[in-house]
Amino acid sequence: TNLVFEDEGFFDEQEELRFQEAEKTLDKLSDACKKLLNDFYVLTLSMEAIAEKWQLKSQKIAKDRKYKCLNKARKMYQNMNL
Repeated sequence: TNLVFEDEGFFDEQEELRFQEAEKTLDKLSDACKKLLNDFYVLTLSMEAIAEKWQLKSQKIAKDRKYKCLNKARKMYQNMNL
């Protein structure tokens, strides 16, 4: 198995390909989705903080938007692998 060195970890080629496909999928998302997912997963902002930052009326709206963005990403990723 060929291994790829990536940020202090080793990935086999299959894992590296899946990672690259996931990155391509995220690149295709709208800027709003990318920013929202970044706020949640990278910056680890709470739904409350995201709702406030994005001037949304409630945490539920923020959560719904995150869910929709994740579903878009999931469907795009699945379509890439058909």
